[in-house]
Amino acid sequence: MNKATDHKNVYQDFKDAYEELKNEQNKIYNEAEKYLKYKRHVQKLKNLCNKTVDNSLQQTDEILCKPISNTQNSKQNHRFHKLIEWFSKKKSKQTKELVDDDQYEIENLKKSISDYEQEAKANGVINLLDVYEECHDYEELQNFIPWFSNDFRTKQTNLFILALKVRKQFLKEQVHNLKKAIKIWHDKNTYRQHKSAIQNAWHWINLAIPIISSTFASFNNMMNSMPKNSLGYVICDEAGQALPQVAVGAIFRSYKFIAVGDPKQIKPVLSYKIDTLLDVSVQTLVDKASKYGYYTQSNNDQDTTNWIGIPLWVHRRCTNPMFAIANAIAYDNKMVLSKNMQNLKGKTKWFNIKGKAIENYVKEQGEKLREELINKKKELSENHELKDKKIYVITPFKNVAKKLSALLKNDFDKINSNSHESISVGTVHIFQGKEAPIVYLVMGADEQTINAAEWAVTEPNIINVAATRAKKEFYIIGDKELYKNLGCMKKTIEIIDKYNQDSD
Repeated sequence: MNKATDHKNVYQDFKDAYEELKNEQNKIYNEAEKYLKYKRHVQKLKNLCNKTVDNSLQQTDEILCKPISNTQNSKQNHRFHKLIEWFSKKKSKQTKELVDDDQYEIENLKKSISDYEQEAKANGVINLLDVYEECHDYEELQNFIPWFSNDFRTKQTNLFILALKVRKQFLKEQVHNLKKAIKIWHDKNTYRQHKSAIQNAWHWINLAIPIISSTFASFNNMMNSMPKNSLGYVICDEAGQALPQVAVGAIFRSYKFIAVGDPKQIKPVLSYKIDTLLDVSVQTLVDKASKYGYYTQSNNDQDTTNWIGIPLWVHRRCTNPMFAIANAIAYDNKMVLSKNMQNLKGKTKWFNIKGKAIENYVKEQGEKLREELINKKKELSENHELKDKKIYVITPFKNVAKKLSALLKNDFDKINSNSHESISVGTVHIFQGKEAPIVYLVMGADEQTINAAEWAVTEPNIINVAATRAKKEFYIIGDKELYKNLGCMKKTIEIIDKYNQDSD
């Protein structure tokens, strides 16, 4: 087979796979339409079966019985009784006709329902299409994907792979244009008067590299030649940390903008007083503009609700109790633990260490951390099957992170390295979006610096991020008496204590 034939096959295979996927999609739509009709029939049948016999005749009799009694006592004309008898018979006949009509419709509905159920069973169509009607368990509902099938997913994946082959083949055939595009993009200043050439160069590069990442700081320099709506999709990751003003250029140039973030985790680093007054991020602003979402109660004001965009409730990183802590303090217990995580059990403990704080650093807590890490490292070294042996040491305070790093460097070689056996030390902001099997949270502070302690735990953001970095083990070192009644720590301590009691 020659190269030309190979090229032709790549495009044809893609077209065939696309048609297969469309057919599967239409099949789902058709089955969904049938299923919804089936559900309407079931509901209608239920209503008809529960329908009470028309009580108008009974009401009429009750009304007319009163004058009957009076007429009997007064021996009035017998014609009145005849009139009642005639009316009753007529009403009874009308009622019987209505009941017969309902019975006929019931039989037809039963037949339609039976026919659908037999057809669905024979064809093996999607089970529980309408999960919202069938599923009464909240966790099952969140773990379920309605209106979907495994065949569709398989064909969708196949189409994606073939699409990559088409893209690769096209770029092979047009490599000369790609080289020109790269040259133009590198020499943007030379083509400042020919912005259309720069824009076309970008689209060629984007065709070769479908996903291109950038920080907001670099975005202006990279995209200053691109006009409004010139970028198909711009996805802002960790949008809860981004100040709105830094995203203006990206939003302006995007045709569609997607903010992915969590307002219950790290907030933006505020640069100006107005930022503090507004208390907003890219995520919260996009949430407010989102058509879809839900209302959640404010942490600071029980009478205030906040509009949150599309929530992804299924959690797949942490085992319990880390999941339970985050769920309780930040998400109103609406999160659901993924099914494959539910049987896994994590470890947790609060090491109650007091001491005098100097710039929030408590020397005794640092020494306790050092002791625990030496023991933990020895334990990990004996486990040859475990590949990821990273440990995070997290603290709310910069000075505490600095002191801990200096202390641990004397005993451990790999501090803040990229090794799978490293110990990384830093404030909670550094670890946003990261994960490790084991996390130590060093709280710092004492009675004299209780304001700093309150700042760290009044809102759940910091503790939420720290707990959800830990995949398997989460340990807290701090003054338990100091923190036990502060902010979200009260609930955190309750969960840790109960978890350990239940595990004993």
